[in-house]
Amino acid sequence: MKRRIIWLIGSLLALVVIVLGLAGNYIYDLAISRNSGVVQLYGGTDEAVEAVSALEEEQKRLEELRSWTSRQKFEQVSIQSDDGLTLKGLYLKNKYPNGKTVVLAHGYKGNSDQLPEVTRFYYRQGYNILKPDARDTGIVKATISGMAGQTGSIM
Repeated sequence: MKRRIIWLIGSLLALVVIVLGLAGNYIYDLAISRNSGVVQLYGGTDEAVEAVSALEEEQKRLEELRSWTSRQKFEQVSIQSDDGLTLKGLYLKNKYPNGKTVVLAHGYKGNSDQLPEVTRFYYRQGYNILKPDARDTGIVKATISGMAGQTGSIM
């Protein structure tokens, strides 16, 4: 009886070592080994690999867009509203203006830092760019009234 238990425990231990060795080899081949083959996890397809490549291209495009945006000299502008609130925004004067200015309004709970791709598009068309912050967003903080007309401090 003791021999049987020892043999059973030994067999299970050997099986665990073999399974862990195979799993480790698989992980090594998948994550560490450098080969030019396409990894197809979960029945992956060449279309999935192309999607990942497209994602990498999109990341490069966004990084270039962030770089372009950071090189621009936005001027902070402000105006006093009728109810006494100082409204602020960002203004970008075009080096080669076409004589027009476009106002880019962000969405609810957004701010003037958004819309970099649209900003670059219109800038390349020759437009000056004005990106105002809505009340209670971005660089505008209201203490008079919120977007829905509530009164009180908004911070």
